Amino acid sequence: MARKAFKATGCFVAPGAYNGPLTPDLAALAERITSKALLYGLSRFLHVASVHGWKSKEVSDAHFDRYEEELETRLACKNSKREAKRARQLWNQAVETVPGWPSTKVSTGKKHEGYCFAWSAFPAPLKAAVDAYSAKRSTRDIFAKNAAEPLSPRTLADHEFKARQFASALVRSGVEIESLGQLRDLLDPDRLQTGFRFFLSRSNGEITTQIIGIACALASIARWGSGMSEAELASVNNVLNKVRRDETGHSRGRRAGMTAKNKALLRQFDDPANVAKIVYAADILCEGLPPQAPLTVRQAQIVRTALMIELLLVFPIREANLASLRLGQHIQWSQPGRRGVVSIYIQPGEVKNDQDLEVQLPARTTRLLEYYLKHALPLLGDPTAPWLFP
Repeated sequence: MARKAFKATGCFVAPGAYNGPLTPDLAALAERITSKALLYGLSRFLHVASVHGWKSKEVSDAHFDRYEEELETRLACKNSKREAKRARQLWNQAVETVPGWPSTKVSTGKKHEGYCFAWSAFPAPLKAAVDAYSAKRSTRDIFAKNAAEPLSPRTLADHEFKARQFASALVRSGVEIESLGQLRDLLDPDRLQTGFRFFLSRSNGEITTQIIGIACALASIARWGSGMSEAELASVNNVLNKVRRDETGHSRGRRAGMTAKNKALLRQFDDPANVAKIVYAADILCEGLPPQAPLTVRQAQIVRTALMIELLLVFPIREANLASLRLGQHIQWSQPGRRGVVSIYIQPGEVKNDQDLEVQLPARTTRLLEYYLKHALPLLGDPTAPWLFP
């Protein structure tokens, strides 16, 4: 009624889409697309192009600029820039994958240029020294005195990246890249100050958790990978402690209890109605789905979301662990043929704190899992693959 009233008074009403037929040129182009996702993603652009009479072989950046303007001013679109960028990406994908598609690619916007260099830009001995540190911290020599505790692969990868971050910061600050041939060259007290001034300039003088993390990683690398004497380590830690610790000597970034941001996020669950929405999210999402009839791909995706939420409610795990769940390996049945009690078991090496995790799924979660495996999973990936969420 509101739309009719606006039209009756002469106001412009943004259409949700242009649903007229495609021009013969663009219709022939659309028929070449075999991917439903690609066809769906380009459909709106092709209809706009048809309304304006654009020729497929003439499409350029200017046409996509006009398309973005159309999204922003005339069509009902929540995020015109994102939609236009996505259309550009899909057009370029079609150029590469669709036979007979026009060969002209369009720009997708400039990528943000980071400050980090690849390891290949640095002298090879520096990367070799970082690798030697990682190897030393990956295992523990039970016969060595004062041996370092082994770190998880994730932590070692983080330390490697932070070493590259800091080396890049030094180069961006004017240090010759050829002079960074070993860990000692990174850990010189004067260069430590130079590198951290680079990061502080990027954070407007605030000592962020990123900066603290880099200081902690460098302290570990200095202690176990640099071969420095105790006196040299003391000089290094004197600089790093100015980053890691506050004026009272306490570690920065550590506080008792939750941050104000996290408290604000959790405050909404003081409302029992919001708690109920989470607890019964799977039931709400799956309401109305056919118990036996075939599902659409969209319905299968809804069941997948519901199962993810349900599993996290009964078994709070990290996102990476949830994504890597495998049938038979992590998800196990007590009887052959996927019958009986269902349990999830994750080995210590796959968890950040190296402690195994195990839970027996309640009956309602098991029923949702069985429904997902039977009706949804075959539509979302190869049913013979081991992944729960391919």
